[in-house]
Amino acid sequence: MFRQFIKNNTSRFQFFKRTYSSSSTTAHQQSKFQSFLNSETGPKTIHFWAPTLKWGLVIAGINDMNRPIESVSGTQSLSLIATAMIWTRWSFVIKPKNMLLASVNFFLGLTSGYQIARLVHWRYNVLGESAADTFKYIINGPKKEDEETPIVEAGAKVGIVHHPQLDNDTDNIIFQKRK
Repeated sequence: MFRQFIKNNTSRFQFFKRTYSSSSTTAHQQSKFQSFLNSETGPKTIHFWAPTLKWGLVIAGINDMNRPIESVSGTQSLSLIATAMIWTRWSFVIKPKNMLLASVNFFLGLTSGYQIARLVHWRYNVLGESAADTFKYIINGPKKEDEETPIVEAGAKVGIVHHPQLDNDTDNIIFQKRK
């Protein structure tokens, strides 16, 4: 019964397909904007929106160029370079080729590479560390002794307080006045 329905109504389906399908218009009839909207990597797909939103990472990297070099993370910059290289290559391998994805990842790699270059220059030339120590710092981050100890504000009271559940152990606690 279903086959007979399809045979009897084929002309109706063809009319619907010709009337409502975008494939009935050729590429020559579409404007450049319409062809961009309907392309495989256009704004109607995830292939457009994911790279577009990833430009936020590039903008953050550009803003970090004015950041003090002491607060730049080498491991974060290395991971951003690695993902940028992987995804730039991948955007040329996948079908359809995604040039927006390639461009955002290329610039992400550039901004992260610049941060690594700043970090190497600071550790090697300014602080006078060896190349091996600079490399270890970038890979592993700061050592425990490199991390700063918390600074106690002026006027804070330091005292010894016993907590009943600590089995007679004492802890040093910093009391600070609320402003």
